[in-house]
Amino acid sequence: MMKSQIYLLMILSILIITRTLHKIEIYRNNFSAPQVELEILWRGDGDTCWQSQNDLLIYLPDCFTYPAGSYLRVIGSLQPPGDSKKISSKIVMVQSIQPIVYHRVSVKYLFSLWWQKIANLRRNMLDQLRWILGYSGGSLLFSLVLGGIKNLPDDLQIGIHNLGLMYIFSASGMHVGILLEMVAKRIGKWSGLCQLMAQIIILFIYSSLTLWRPAIIRSCLMATYRLLAKHLWLKPTSPLLSLGWTVILMLWINSLWWLDLAFWMSVLATGAILFVSQAGRLRNQFFIWETGGNELLGGDAQGSKKHLLGRNFFSKIIIYTRETMLFSLTAQLAILPLVIKAFGDWSLVGFVSSWLVLWSLPFIFRLGAVSSAVLMIINLSWQTTYYLITSRGVWLPIIKLLTLPIRGWLNNFSQVLSGTGQFTWMLMSQDAWSTNTIWMWYIGWCMVIFIWKIINNYWIKVKLGKL
Repeated sequence: MMKSQIYLLMILSILIITRTLHKIEIYRNNFSAPQVELEILWRGDGDTCWQSQNDLLIYLPDCFTYPAGSYLRVIGSLQPPGDSKKISSKIVMVQSIQPIVYHRVSVKYLFSLWWQKIANLRRNMLDQLRWILGYSGGSLLFSLVLGGIKNLPDDLQIGIHNLGLMYIFSASGMHVGILLEMVAKRIGKWSGLCQLMAQIIILFIYSSLTLWRPAIIRSCLMATYRLLAKHLWLKPTSPLLSLGWTVILMLWINSLWWLDLAFWMSVLATGAILFVSQAGRLRNQFFIWETGGNELLGGDAQGSKKHLLGRNFFSKIIIYTRETMLFSLTAQLAILPLVIKAFGDWSLVGFVSSWLVLWSLPFIFRLGAVSSAVLMIINLSWQTTYYLITSRGVWLPIIKLLTLPIRGWLNNFSQVLSGTGQFTWMLMSQDAWSTNTIWMWYIGWCMVIFIWKIINNYWIKVKLGKL
């Protein structure tokens, strides 16, 4: 069964990649004229009129007159990327905008309507978190749970960039894995079909709240594939196979995701963690989270903790720290060229700062997920929302007292990030990375993992007395 899946995946990969490259060639040829015409979905997920789409950066004048989720046909002029932005995307300066109206029973109309409701819900949740936890603390918790840094103050954005924390503020497989683990512990006594339906609904809602970014779609599809394998095929599936099927399905749905750097960052980071885990025969909690799995997805969550049994508290802290450093370094090395291409440079302290934030991310995400769920339920009732808004003066002292510890921690964390805005510890710049350099990086990276696997297997055989 496994070999047949591998052969089928290889055949479909060749066909779909060929189709993808052909569509990308047609897409790029459309930009040879001075005027370009595009159909876009206005996401409206920030306080700016700039929106990225594939390898383009689009500027919409008077963008706030269009609700989030609007389909727009735009005509504009294509310009080269500006040096000050440190980005490789071409810029489309829109000159004409025409809203597209679809039939009420069409998929695009329903999707646009759902998007508008989710965008309004996100804005309400963000305002309420800022009201409860303070402006910086609420924005930080919102970004860590639902991804993105556009809603953060400018000084926080600069600090995150200087510390190399951009990829941690992007919702990915680790967020999905922690979320599913939280849900699985509450529905463990349900039947298999009910568990399957509940977790798929949770994935759909979380994907909607993150505005259907390619990275989170990849994570949720991979988790859904493993859920179906567990409950319908009644056996776990290979994480690498589930990653491969997910990538092929996404490129079949939308070939232009091939040009999305965030999509490839998510794929490469997950693939790197899977390869390193298999090469070193490592299965711990970070492996389970990043593959979007737990014991219900075919992942051995209990087996990942066997090496902690019988150890004291300090030994567990040391092992957890070592695992965090290993998987943080693995993910960063895998996406390093893409981060430099997307953001223009790489922070010298990113290897250390990412590990420190990753060490505490599970706790922060659980707290933020619970807070977001409560706020989402509150916002579903207009009467409850109106009551809370009109009675803030009554509830504010009580809520601030209950949230004092986490509010203080988040505000201190925000101050640390803001304080790094005066430093620019940049290790590598975009100018030093050509296409050949990027290919050589990944070829060398794969060779190192392969050699490590051979050495690791050799020492395991020596310990077992087989050599």
